[in-house]
Amino acid sequence: MHLPMRSTIESVKQLVQNTADELDYKYHIESVVRHALHLADILHADKEVVELAAYLHDIGRQREKGDEHHHMLGERYAREILGEHHVSLEIINHVCSCIRRHRAFKEDLPQTLEEKIIANADAMSHFEMIPLFFYWGASRATYEEAQAWVKKKLERDWEEKLTLKEARELTLLQKEAAEKILG
Repeated sequence: MHLPMRSTIESVKQLVQNTADELDYKYHIESVVRHALHLADILHADKEVVELAAYLHDIGRQREKGDEHHHMLGERYAREILGEHHVSLEIINHVCSCIRRHRAFKEDLPQTLEEKIIANADAMSHFEMIPLFFYWGASRATYEEAQAWVKKKLERDWEEKLTLKEARELTLLQKEAAEKILG
């Protein structure tokens, strides 16, 4: 039995909201969802896949409190969560490929439109959360180390993750502001 998709999306949203750090949810996850849905509208992508993947893209990091392989952990957790919600295997597989490829590593680049949207929306969000990056990094690095880390992350996002022309256009002002702030 398949549940109505809107009900499933709302349930996944609530689960992620309860799992994620409050700041992460408010300043990153919600931003990724907003950007992903906007790109899906512009590019005529599968909005249900995009919305589910946007909510779940960092579930591996949220549950395991790690970053290095959170895309692979997230794929596993998303498969379990969506299976419990009786989502079709086709949608589960598509959402999970979006999660696995959202970091846009050279060995596993986004291929489908929905995968590209999630990777781009994730990068777009990073340009909005610079103060949060500094807040998170303050306890484990000097200001200069945090600044260098943020600058490197945003440069990678711009050069490797923001592959959609529409996403780059929507993010250009934030990129220019970040360059002024970070030097």
